[in-house]
Amino acid sequence: MRQPGNVSTILAATTMRPSRRLAFSPDGLTLARGTGGQVARPRTPEVAAEREAVGFLDFLFAKPLRKSDVIDYLQNSRTVRPQVRQIWA
Repeated sequence: MRQPGNVSTILAATTMRPSRRLAFSPDGLTLARGTGGQVARPRTPEVAAEREAVGFLDFLFAKPLRKSDVIDYLQNSRTVRPQVRQIWA
């Protein structure tokens, strides 16, 4: 079972603005700000892979590519780590 991260570590790792509306997830690992949709989570390998996956998608869909070209790139590119590729599987 994962242990909740240190709150000060979570806050230090994010660019959240001060807010009076904060909420923790039931497992204590995620901190959300009530306005603006900002979320802070401990930096784990899983979170890093998710961020990398979102970065790839943002990059690829900003180009004039067909969906099938994006899928082909994600499945066959050497620059996509296996941990990231698993997110789309």
